[in-house]
Amino acid sequence: MKHYFYQILSLFILWPLIAAAELRDPTRPDYPVTIIKPETQATVPNRLKLSAILITREAAYATINGITGKQGNTVLNSVSILKVLDNAVVIKHQAKVKTLYLLNQTFKPQRIE
Repeated sequence: MKHYFYQILSLFILWPLIAAAELRDPTRPDYPVTIIKPETQATVPNRLKLSAILITREAAYATINGITGKQGNTVLNSVSILKVLDNAVVIKHQAKVKTLYLLNQTFKPQRIE
């Protein structure tokens, strides 16, 4: 009788663990996932990357490390956008003037007449 009691007791203790193992999310990877927080306005990484340029009739914009700023603005708290060109941006960072270039070609929509 004691033997059956311990079997039933162990079944109740182990049941939640067995049920949790069966209800595992199939879309979740088997390896641990590190969550990377997006860059905030306060942080300036060691490497600045120009990813986009948008020039309109009103203003010229550049996206540096995922943050978009207008020509004349300061992004990332210490990167001033001095001039936006067709495929490059002139910036001032750490008291130095630097030029960041786009790696891919710019897209210029053609006028349909």
